[in-house]
Amino acid sequence: MGVGTALVVATRIVNNELMMTVLSWFVFSLGLLWVLLFIIYKIIPMPATLSQQISCAVWFLKDCKTVVDTDTQATGPAPPDASVLPSRQSVDIQPAKYEVYVQFAGVLARDSVRAMMRKLGEQGWNVQGAEGGGQRTSDATGTSEVRYAAGDKAAAEALAAAVQESHLSSRAVNAIQNSSVEKSKLEVWISR
Repeated sequence: MGVGTALVVATRIVNNELMMTVLSWFVFSLGLLWVLLFIIYKIIPMPATLSQQISCAVWFLKDCKTVVDTDTQATGPAPPDASVLPSRQSVDIQPAKYEVYVQFAGVLARDSVRAMMRKLGEQGWNVQGAEGGGQRTSDATGTSEVRYAAGDKAAAEALAAAVQESHLSSRAVNAIQNSSVEKSKLEVWISR
């Protein structure tokens, strides 16, 4: 029944000169828009977040996460040496009891974030999703902080110091209390 209805509708569209004209102009306009976006993407310098959004539109047949990671890796700064991350935890902080989540944005390469996350894991932090390299999200644009729940300030400050040593961001990484973060969970929000 559904296939028959679809065929009847398709036949009426194909046989209707006005509908075919509208569809032709629509397809032409989409093609022209894609060409313009491609030219803008390749020629005009723009902020990293906007460039990433346009790259997702230009390469619409590919997974956006892969496109942005590839673009960032090709144009972003080289990954810092993650081995320089010192262990700065005080004796009373037990990093293994804290789940650490990483969100990032901008020109940070996923490989750089992944290297930082692995080093944090080597320091004893319970880093979630280190092999995936964190979560790229535009919500992290302009941030450089570790978010924590009430009572977790000392751990958040220790984690912020360790993240700062990664040199992923040129801004200071601050510990910020946030009511949306659960107890014993720390969220790294960073961008460049």
